[in-house]
Amino acid sequence: MHFLNWLNSYRPVTYRSGRTSIILPFCYTWLTIVLSLLSQPLSAEGFPELEVQVSSGVISGLPVSWGNDQVLMLRSDGWLSQFPRNQVIHHRLLDRNFQPAVAHEMAKTLLDEIGGSYQSAVAGPFLIVAPGNSIPLWSDRFLQLYNGFRSFCSTRQIPLREPSFLMPAIVLRTREEFEQYAQRHNNPVSPSTLGYYSLLSNRIVLYDLPNSDATSTFYSTASTLIHEATHQTAYNTGIHDRLSEQPLWVVEGLAMLFEAPGIYDSDRYQRREMRINKLRRDSFKHYFPNEDSLAEALPLLITDDKYFDRDPDRAYSLAWALTFYLSEKSVASYASLLRQTSSRGPGSVYPGNERFRDFEQQFGGINLLARDLQRYIKEL
Repeated sequence: MHFLNWLNSYRPVTYRSGRTSIILPFCYTWLTIVLSLLSQPLSAEGFPELEVQVSSGVISGLPVSWGNDQVLMLRSDGWLSQFPRNQVIHHRLLDRNFQPAVAHEMAKTLLDEIGGSYQSAVAGPFLIVAPGNSIPLWSDRFLQLYNGFRSFCSTRQIPLREPSFLMPAIVLRTREEFEQYAQRHNNPVSPSTLGYYSLLSNRIVLYDLPNSDATSTFYSTASTLIHEATHQTAYNTGIHDRLSEQPLWVVEGLAMLFEAPGIYDSDRYQRREMRINKLRRDSFKHYFPNEDSLAEALPLLITDDKYFDRDPDRAYSLAWALTFYLSEKSVASYASLLRQTSSRGPGSVYPGNERFRDFEQQFGGINLLARDLQRYIKEL
């Protein structure tokens, strides 16, 4: 199975809390060399920019995949642009090297696209677009999460790189604007979807809930932001790789981990109980009452992303529990697993048998793990 075929078959999963998993691009074949530009800091040296004229206009950037059917290009704003090969009219190398877009260029593009009385601001590695009076609030929230993410990784010796691109975060005023935006960009959202992160655009999109004001607590009003911004931050700092298949339990487990205030704001909430995602803990205890049920489900979670489609409640609760346990009790091995899954190389797929082999090499046999995991979560 080629990597882009995997992307083609992959679909967003909405889970019961109303947040969504990542939304992945729709592509076809993988027939050429893939540049490892999203797994290391970008340098302008040695990467001339390519300009491609297609029937709908001009696209410039770096060619990632140039197949017989589809072309995939990395634009300067971090967007992975895809179009049919038969739409290419002309292409040429430009007399300049590829460079990530600067803040004012990206901001103008976003504001022109969204329209209305929105404003933009840079907050750390984020480029935030939101209603003007809420910019300071959202800037503080994104920076708080980013600092919490860096602190979490630092204490567990998980290496991070600086994002190569500014990370766009769009906060729309209303549900109606959110649905219109998602439809315009071919990202279907369910009635319960409050926000999403798109691997294709590298953007977070959500809308401002009525109680999202300066007097509200971060956790109660911005839980969607926490989950989706964790996806975005992890994919832009090297924890995950945008150009290779990542196990869904790893991606979603980390995002759910950060929904607990003791994870995203460990300086203020230092007790272990504040690091627990209580919704997922309670769900785990309900669905996995004993070691046998857990030993049966763990191989499915590790090897088969479709488990999240077939039985989302069990899959999400188990992904959180496993991630929480490993990040608390097997810190070095968990960090090693993250490095392993993100360094397989652009365009790579990750078959179930290889996932299972790599997992057991890091953490030992499933039956013993099931016993220890069951006992640990039971005591929480």
